Amino acid sequence: MSGRSKVHGHGWLAVGIAVGLVVAPVSVGAATATAVKIVNSSGRVAAVTKTNQLRTVEAAPDNYVRNGAGGFISADGCQKIIEPPAGKAMVLKQVNIDVFSNSTPGSSHSAALYVGTGCVSQFARVTPAGIGLEHFPFDPGVAVPSGHAVWVRAFGSVAVATHSFGYSIPAAAAPSG
Repeated sequence: MSGRSKVHGHGWLAVGIAVGLVVAPVSVGAATATAVKIVNSSGRVAAVTKTNQLRTVEAAPDNYVRNGAGGFISADGCQKIIEPPAGKAMVLKQVNIDVFSNSTPGSSHSAALYVGTGCVSQFARVTPAGIGLEHFPFDPGVAVPSGHAVWVRAFGSVAVATHSFGYSIPAAAAPSG
């Protein structure tokens, strides 16, 4: 028999409980002694609800930018559908393209979206199989610089109407076009 004594199951349980009684209060004290604030770059502290939930929104409702029908675009037409307010930029979150005419579906019959000062810088395109709604969600969003807009262009036999949504941001927060 060696010089070490054997500790049986109940002995290890007693040791575990003793260590837990010493360590647990220290851990609990350390966890409750730290307060954390979430602050943005301008020093504004994040809000918390009465039920201790962090309030998070992408944008305040007064910064929303919407455009309803956006006109009816057909036969190689190019039309502005949404733009940021004067002196602001915006983040485009979604565009719904309502295809209401598409007499000869195919690859040359489509609708495209552009950001800029006209139909030059394309960022999305749809070749619809027929008539109906085409939904374009953009996450985290498409930056639209101040002085620029979102445009739609229809090709071939496609005719569309658009509905778009985004929110305004300071002009300096979006890259210049």
